[in-house]
Amino acid sequence: MKFFLVRHGEALPSALNPDPPLSPIGREETAKVGAFLAPFTEEIDQVIHSGKKRAKETAEILVEKAGISTKPVEREGLKPNDPVPSFVEDIEFGEQNLLIVGHLPFLEKLVSYLTLQQEEASVVNFAASSLICLEGEGSQWRISWMISPDALR
Repeated sequence: MKFFLVRHGEALPSALNPDPPLSPIGREETAKVGAFLAPFTEEIDQVIHSGKKRAKETAEILVEKAGISTKPVEREGLKPNDPVPSFVEDIEFGEQNLLIVGHLPFLEKLVSYLTLQQEEASVVNFAASSLICLEGEGSQWRISWMISPDALR
């Protein structure tokens, strides 16, 4: 099973809007990551996001640019401070590979929890629009690869 984890793209300042949309840079960087993701679309069965505007927009851009055949779906439990163990318990570990679009600190904690079974360990630094591929099942996960928008320039 694979999890493709993406931190939402850079958003406009939250002082202007409590649920800000992506900035032009965030849209551009997410589009680059989506194009990079295109060869992996056969490996993605479902796309889920937190429902916050910046995560939803990021998921929609990734689906469009990568040519993913499924539509993004809002899912509870992916907001910045949601509990990671509850999310992991709710995920149906089966044959489905997921593309998950979320936020910090949740995504960093999710990677740490899956790879080290320690939510507070710092395993990875997620820049905006970064993508990490995790492979595994149950309590046996590893980081397969990672790409950031900076690496695609």
